[in-house]
Amino acid sequence: MSYTSEVITKLRELGLELPTNSPPPAGNYAPFCLHDGIGSPAAQTSGYDGSFSGQVGKALTLEQGQKAAELTSLYALARIH
Repeated sequence: MSYTSEVITKLRELGLELPTNSPPPAGNYAPFCLHDGIGSPAAQTSGYDGSFSGQVGKALTLEQGQKAAELTSLYALARIH
């Protein structure tokens, strides 16, 4: 089993899936860079619909901040998958 397959399997065990509708890059840049087998994603957000915008504890509750972090991570993984 490849490392990618292991990650996808683990995500499924956690009830998560890689999104197929990641937001497009917000500028003219590569969404990630791969060097010597290590990927570095460019700036990532939880989406451009504005549903998760602001600072946790001020504009967002802890739960909203956790959901935003989850979405951001899934979008980053989907970009390099």
